[in-house]
Amino acid sequence: MNLLTKSSVAFYRPLKKILTPRLRHSHYAYRDKLEATLNSTSRWLDAGCGHGIFPKWVQDRGAPLAQRSAVVVGIDCDCPSLWENRIVHHRVAGDLSALPFKSGSFDLISANMVVEHISDPDLVGRDLNRILRPGGLFIFHTPNYRHYQAILASWLPQGFKNKLAKHLEGREEQDVFPTYYRMNTTEAIRKIADRTGFEVQEVQLVNSEPETFALGPLAILVEVLITWVAEFRWFSRWRSNLVVVLKKTEPALAPR
Repeated sequence: MNLLTKSSVAFYRPLKKILTPRLRHSHYAYRDKLEATLNSTSRWLDAGCGHGIFPKWVQDRGAPLAQRSAVVVGIDCDCPSLWENRIVHHRVAGDLSALPFKSGSFDLISANMVVEHISDPDLVGRDLNRILRPGGLFIFHTPNYRHYQAILASWLPQGFKNKLAKHLEGREEQDVFPTYYRMNTTEAIRKIADRTGFEVQEVQLVNSEPETFALGPLAILVEVLITWVAEFRWFSRWRSNLVVVLKKTEPALAPR
């Protein structure tokens, strides 16, 4: 941790106690949703699983959730990341737009910070619908495109975003993928769900811990103030992340 980041962390701690004392990372809201859904009979597919169900800084990486499930399969097109995943029971190299599973194979499909990278959510949604059992759930965690950071990120060239992700989050270039944000607002989610045979059970708008520690205390101050404003119900549509639960209600319609 460099000096600028250390000073940001020291500045943030008392600020959080004053303005956002209950704030936590949005990954935990997503984990709560999975935990409330999974049981000993669950057949679970983690789509775009990467290194693990959760980031490396989440202590258990989702291992207790996997242990309580009957079957956990992880699928990803990034083979080096996939082979590092020791949380899922089975690893499959594959593409979300052409899933190599029989129809009705799973009770639950999850996706953590994946949906924003999908260029054709209707195509992927229809295939996810196909491999879910009737009444099965698709639960995902993704950035809210109405949040200022997602808007700014969508304007930046990919090469610059790769460098920024390395600086802010310590992510290597091979772990940064193009983003499309085509299923990243409440309205877009409802329209795509309707076209792909899903019912929207819940769209939870949640704030998250700051991402700009590496930019210094001033950046943290701005981010925390924006987060504090978004905590008010009237401004909730501008919170940073979405945790979404979709339920399969019917087979997806063929594309028109």
